[in-house]
Amino acid sequence: MIFLETKDAREYEFSYEAWFDKHPVADIDNLFKALTDTLVKAKVIPDDNLICKSCIDKHFHSGKEQVKITIRKIN
Repeated sequence: MIFLETKDAREYEFSYEAWFDKHPVADIDNLFKALTDTLVKAKVIPDDNLICKSCIDKHFHSGKEQVKITIRKIN
C-alpha cells in the first residue's frame, strides 16, 4: 500500500510501516533502502537524495505480512 503526495516536490518525507510474521533476516534499514531504490526506478520519486525525513516502524504479528509506505512533500 503506497500513499503519495509528491507533485512538484523538492523534498520528501517517507514513512514506512512493515508487519512481519517472523523476524526478517536482513536489517530493517537495508530492506527499506531496497524499497526506496525501487520507487526511484519506478519513477514514483525522481531521486532518493530528495528524501529529507524518514520514519521506519517494524511490527511482528501472526497475520498477513505487509508494507505501508506514505510519501509526503515537505515544501
